[in-house]
Amino acid sequence: MILCCAVMVLGHGSARWALQCAALVACALAGALAPERVEPCAGSPLCSCRTAHMSCIAVPLHRFPEWPRIELQHLDISMSNLEVLTESALDGLRLQTLVLVANKLHYIEMHAFSSMAGTLASLDLGYNEFTEIPQQGLKDLKVLNWLNLQNNNIVYIGPEVKWHHLEDTLTSLSLSNNQLTHLKSQALTSLYHLLQLDMEGNHLRTISADSLPPSLTLLKLSNNFIHELSCDLLYSLPRLQSVHVRHNFISFSDTYVCPSNKSKRIEKLDLSNNKINDTSQLLLLRDVQIRQIILDLNELTSIPKLVYKNNRIERLSVSYNMLSSISRDLFLSLKNTLEHLEVEHNKLFYLPDSLAQVARLRHLSLAYNQLEESPSLPSRIQTLSLAGNFLTSIPSALQTLEPGSIRYLDLSYNRISNLLPNEFLDWSTSLGTINLRGNRIAQIYKNVFPATMPLKEINLSFNDLYYVHPQSFSNVTSSLHVLESSSTLFSGYFPFEIEEGLENLSWLSFDNNDFHILKLSDVVAFPYVKYLNLDYNRIVDIVISEDYHNVSLPLSNLRLAYNFLHSLHSRSFIYMPELRNLDLSYNRINNLTKHTFTNLPNLRYLSLAGNIIDSMEAETFANLPKLQILELQGNNFTYLSLNSFHNVSNIDVTFTLNVSRNRIKFVDGETAISVNIFDGSYNDLYEVPNNFFAAVESSIRQIILSHNKIIYVSSEAFGNSKYLEILDLHKNNINNIKRKSFTDLVSLQILDLSFNVISQLSVEQFYNLNKLRYLKLDHNNLRLLPRDVFKNTIVEHLDLSYNDMSLFPGTALSQIGFTLRYLDMSHNRIEYLDSNIFRGTQFLLCLNLGHNLLTVLSDNTFSSLGGLRQLDLSFNSIKANFKELFHNLPNLRHLNLANVSLKSVPYLPLTNLTNLNLTSNYINSFKETDVKRLVSLRHLDLSHNRLTSLVPKMWFHLNNLNILDLSSNPIVRITPNSFKWLSNLSHLNLNGLKYLDIIDQDSFRPLISLRSLHIQSWSTINHSTFSISNITSSLPALYKLVIHWTEETMENQLHGIDTRNIRYLEITGSNLKRISDDAFLPFADSQEIFIRITMTSLTKLPTAFMRHLGQVPQLGIDLSYNQLTTLNPAIFYPNFTSWSHVATKLLSGGLILTGNPLRCECELAWLGAWLRRWLQENEAGAELRRAVRSGTCKDPLGRRIPLQQLRADEAECYASALSSDAQPNYTDLVYALALALWTILLR
Repeated sequence: MILCCAVMVLGHGSARWALQCAALVACALAGALAPERVEPCAGSPLCSCRTAHMSCIAVPLHRFPEWPRIELQHLDISMSNLEVLTESALDGLRLQTLVLVANKLHYIEMHAFSSMAGTLASLDLGYNEFTEIPQQGLKDLKVLNWLNLQNNNIVYIGPEVKWHHLEDTLTSLSLSNNQLTHLKSQALTSLYHLLQLDMEGNHLRTISADSLPPSLTLLKLSNNFIHELSCDLLYSLPRLQSVHVRHNFISFSDTYVCPSNKSKRIEKLDLSNNKINDTSQLLLLRDVQIRQIILDLNELTSIPKLVYKNNRIERLSVSYNMLSSISRDLFLSLKNTLEHLEVEHNKLFYLPDSLAQVARLRHLSLAYNQLEESPSLPSRIQTLSLAGNFLTSIPSALQTLEPGSIRYLDLSYNRISNLLPNEFLDWSTSLGTINLRGNRIAQIYKNVFPATMPLKEINLSFNDLYYVHPQSFSNVTSSLHVLESSSTLFSGYFPFEIEEGLENLSWLSFDNNDFHILKLSDVVAFPYVKYLNLDYNRIVDIVISEDYHNVSLPLSNLRLAYNFLHSLHSRSFIYMPELRNLDLSYNRINNLTKHTFTNLPNLRYLSLAGNIIDSMEAETFANLPKLQILELQGNNFTYLSLNSFHNVSNIDVTFTLNVSRNRIKFVDGETAISVNIFDGSYNDLYEVPNNFFAAVESSIRQIILSHNKIIYVSSEAFGNSKYLEILDLHKNNINNIKRKSFTDLVSLQILDLSFNVISQLSVEQFYNLNKLRYLKLDHNNLRLLPRDVFKNTIVEHLDLSYNDMSLFPGTALSQIGFTLRYLDMSHNRIEYLDSNIFRGTQFLLCLNLGHNLLTVLSDNTFSSLGGLRQLDLSFNSIKANFKELFHNLPNLRHLNLANVSLKSVPYLPLTNLTNLNLTSNYINSFKETDVKRLVSLRHLDLSHNRLTSLVPKMWFHLNNLNILDLSSNPIVRITPNSFKWLSNLSHLNLNGLKYLDIIDQDSFRPLISLRSLHIQSWSTINHSTFSISNITSSLPALYKLVIHWTEETMENQLHGIDTRNIRYLEITGSNLKRISDDAFLPFADSQEIFIRITMTSLTKLPTAFMRHLGQVPQLGIDLSYNQLTTLNPAIFYPNFTSWSHVATKLLSGGLILTGNPLRCECELAWLGAWLRRWLQENEAGAELRRAVRSGTCKDPLGRRIPLQQLRADEAECYASALSSDAQPNYTDLVYALALALWTILLR
C-alpha cells in the first residue's frame, strides 16, 4: 500500500515524535481505514472522522479533544499524552468501542464511563501505565465483553479484585506483557463467562489449579517462566480447547506426574520453544486427547512415541529441532488422522516410505532439511513445501499424486537447473501456485507447463534465466495472473521474447534485472497487467513508437525507481488512464518539461524523489484531479514555480506537496492550487514565501519550513490560512516575529518555533490562536514572556527549555492555567521558586525544571500542584526537606533528582511513584526505611553514584522493581545477597563498574526474571578467572546481553554461556580491535540471534566470522558505527555452495552497516546487489528495512553514496586493492578472482 500521508520533517528527538505522527495521521487517509470517505473532524481537525467513528492516532493531546457533532460509536485516541481519565472527559458519549492505546494512562475516575455504561462492549487500554486493575473506573460498565490491559505494569491479580458487572459480561481479557508472577487460588474465577484469557509475557511461574474460571476455551501463557504444565490445571477447565505455553521452561522431567483422564480433549497445545528433549516424559500427551500438537524450537532429535501413540493427531509441527530421522511408526499410527505436518529446519536426509500411507495428509512442509530427493508422498496432498533442500529437478514423487489434488508447490532454494517438458503431468491439473525462486534455472523450454495446468502464480526470482522459449507459457494463457522474476533476466531486454501465454497477467514483477529500454509496445503484450515493478534495472529511456495510438494500458501501479532515466517524454504515461501510483524516485532525471504528467485522471501518488531535477516548465503537472501525494524531495531545485501546476488535485482531495531537501530559495507564480500539506524543509529559504501561501490559503492545513534560513516572520506571512493546523518553523534563524505574524491562523493547533534565535515575543503574540494546543519555543534566547502573550489560547503543551529566563513566568502562564498540562522550563537560569508561583497553573501534570540554578525549595513550593504526575528537578543544587516538599504531591509517578547533590536517598512519601532517577549524586548507601514507601516503584536509576556494596536491605521494599541501573558506581564486590528480593527485576545495568574485583558464585541466582543485562567484559576480576558464563548460567530467562568490551581482542570470553534463550547480543567499546574466528562458538546451535557490534575500533572482520553463525536460521548482524573500510563477501559465503543455497537469507535479520568509513571501491561492489536482493528476498519490518538501507560508502570525491545504489560497473576500481601497487601474490590473485565471480553472481 502506498503511504497516503506526507512525512513531516520536524527535527530529531522524541519531543518531535508526536508532532511528526500527528502530521502523518491528520492528512487524508484516502479510504485506507474504510471504503467511505474520511474527513477531518469538526472542532478537532487533527483527528479524522467518518460515520460514527473518530480517530486521533498520534495527535499530541494532553486533554480530550472537542467531540464532533455526530453520534459517535467508535473512538480511538492512541499514542497521545493522556494520563488520567476524568469523570467528565467522555461525558455524553455512548460508545460501543473505545481504544486508548499507548498513552500514559494510569488512573480512571469512578464514573468516567457512566454515559456509556449500557453500550461500551470493547475497551482497549493496552500500552499504558496502570499498576493495578482499574477496578473503580470499570465499575459502571454493564455490557463490556472485551478488555485489553496488555503492556502495562500490573503485578498482582487476586480474588480481592472487584470486577463488578464484568463478572457476568466479560468474555475476553488480555493481561499480556505485565509483571504478574503468580495466580493465586480463585484469582479470576469470578469472571464466570470468560472464554479467552491472554497472560503471555509475564513473570508467571506457577498457576493454581483453581485460579481460572471453568468457562475458558482459550488460554495463552507463552513467554513466562513456567516449569511445569499441570494436568490438574487442564482438568479443571472442562471447556478448554486451546493452550499456548510456548517459550517457557517446560521440560517434562522424570518427576512429572499426570493423572490419566482419557475423556479430556484439547484441540490445540503449543509447547514450542521450551526445554523438551529426548528424555522428556510427555505423559500429558499420553493421558489427554489432543488434535494439534506444536513442538517447534525444542531439542528433539526424534519425535517421541507418546506424541502419536495415544492421540488422534490432525496437526503436528516439530520444526526447528534437531530431527535426523522420523520413525515409520509415526506415519503408520497416524495414517488415518494426520492432515497437517511441519518438520521445517531440521536435519532430515530422508523420510520413511510409510509417509505415503498417511491417507488424510493434505499439508506437508519439509522445508530446509537435507533432502536430495522427495520422499514418497500421500496421493492427495494439497500443499507441499520442499524449499531449502538439495533437489536437482522437479521431484518424480509428484507423479504419484492423484490428479486434481495439489494446489500449492514450493520448490524454492534448491538446485533445480532445468524445467523440462513432461515434468508437469496429470498430477498438476489443480496446481495454481508454484514457487521456484532461488534455484539454478537457466532455461525454460517450450510447453513446459501443460494446457491442463491451471497455473495462476509462478515465482522465478533469483534464478539465472538466459533463455526463455517464446512459447514457454503458451499453454497457461487463460490462467496465469502473477509472474515474479526478480534478479533473474540478464538479456537487457524487457521482458523476454514471447509469442503467447502472458496475456492475462495482472501482476508482473521484473525488478533487479538488466533491462535498458522500456518500450510501451512491449507492455502492450500484457493487456490486463495492473501492477508492474521494474525497480532497480538499468532503464535509460521509455520509448513510444510514432504509430502508437488509440491504445489504453490498464496499469494502476507502475514502479520505475532506481533506474537510469535522464528525461521523460511528454507522452510517456498518457496511455495509462487507470494509473494510480507511479514511482520514478532515485533515477537521474534532470528536468521536467510541459505536460510530462498530464491527463491522468486516477493518479493518486507520484514520486520523483532523489533525482537531480533542477527545473520544471509550466504545466509540467496538468489535469491530475485526484493526486494526493507529489514527492519532489531530494532534488536540485533552486526555486519552485506554481505555474508548473495546472488543474492538480481539488478541494475534495487531501494533497501533499513535498519539496524538502532541495536548495529552494524562493517560490513564484500565481496559479491557484489546492495544497493541504506542504513540506519545504531543508531548503535555502531566507523568508516565508508569502505569495505561495496566499495562493493556497483556502486549503493549506500543514506547513513545514524547518531547517531553512528564515530570518524573520512578517505580518500576515501565511496569508489568511484559516484552516492551517500545524506550522513548523524550527531550525531556522528567526530573530524577529511580528505581532500579527499569526493573526489570521485561527485554526492553528501546533506551532513549532524552536531552535531559532528569538529574543522576545510581542504582547498578545498568539492572541487570535484560540485553538493553539501545542507550542514549542525551546532553544531560543527568550529572557521573559510578556504578560498577555498566551491570552485567548488553550495551550496544553508548552516547551520553553534552553532559553535565558531567570524568573519563572508565572503571570504569563496564568493565562493558560486552566488548560496547561505540560511545561518544560529546563535549561534556563531560574534561581527561585516560591509557594505562590504555581497557583495559576494548578492543573499541571508534567513539570520539568531541570538544569536551572535552583538552590532552596520551601516545603510548600508545590502545594498547588496536587495533580502533578511528572517532576524533573535534575541538575540543580537543591537544598530541601524532601519529605515535606513532596508531601503535597501524592499522585507523583515520575521523579528526576539526578545530580542534585544528594548524599543519601531521601525519604520520599510517594506511594504511587513508579520511576525514580537518582543518577549522578553522591549516594554511598541507603536503608530500607528510606524507600519503604516506594511500593509502586518500577524503574530506579542509581548510576554514577558512590555505592561500594549492595546489601539485601536496600531492595526489601522494592520487590516490584522492573528496571535497575547501577552502572558507574565504585562497587567492589558482588555477593549472593547483592540482589536478594529482586526476583521480579527484568533489566539490570552493571556497566562501568571499574573497581569491581570479585563476583561470588551464584551472585545472580536471585534474578530469576532477568531478561536484559548490561555488563563489561571483566576479564581481570576474580584474579582473572572470571567468565561471563558464570553469570549467564544463573539467568535462565536472559534474552538480551549487552557487553562493553574493555579488551583489544574478542576471543573465547563468550565460551560456555547458555545461548538457548539469548536473542540479542550487543558488543560495544572502542578498545575492541580484533575478533577471533571462534569468538561466537556458543551460538552455533542457536535458532535465532541478532548480533550488534557497534562503536568499536574494528577495521575488518575475520575471514571465518560466520564459521559458527552460518547455520543459525534467523540471523541478523548490525555492524554500525565501527571503522570498517571494506567488506569481503567471502566472510559471509566462504564457498559458492553456501551462496547458491541460502543467498541473502543467510542474514534474514538484516545486515546493517551505517556509520562506517566504507570506500566505494571494487571490493565493495558486490554489496549493492546483495542489499537490493535482500530487500526483495526477506520479509522485514519498516524499521529494519530503513536500517539496512541507511548504509553508505564514500567515493573519491568525498560524496556519501547509499550502498544499495552501488553497482559493479560504476564502482571506482582504479583505487582499489585490485590495482594497487602492492606486491602481487597468490592470495591477491585468488581474492581478485573470487571478487570477480561474486560480482557476476550478484550483478
